[in-house]
Amino acid sequence: MFPHKPRNLIVVALCFCIAVTSLGPLALAQKKTAPVEATPPPVNEQFKFGDVDLEILNQADLLDVRLERDGLVLADEAANAYLRRVGKSLIPPGLAL
Repeated sequence: MFPHKPRNLIVVALCFCIAVTSLGPLALAQKKTAPVEATPPPVNEQFKFGDVDLEILNQADLLDVRLERDGLVLADEAANAYLRRVGKSLIPPGLAL
């Protein structure tokens, strides 16, 4: 009785999708935010670990112990030397750790 109705529904759905996807970038482009300014680090203040920092450090230490205990630490000197070289190549020149 309505042979063209499913086709019309598909055409309407496609037009709706095209309209929605073309309006998204316009709405995002109109949003303006204030520029973010970096705050310079304090000049003469000594860095102190906070409670959260110390808790994360403690968890990392516990994880290290667990990984070593379970035998999941790679103890291959050649692989470790390679990883050190790769890691050092990622550090900018003049930045010593």
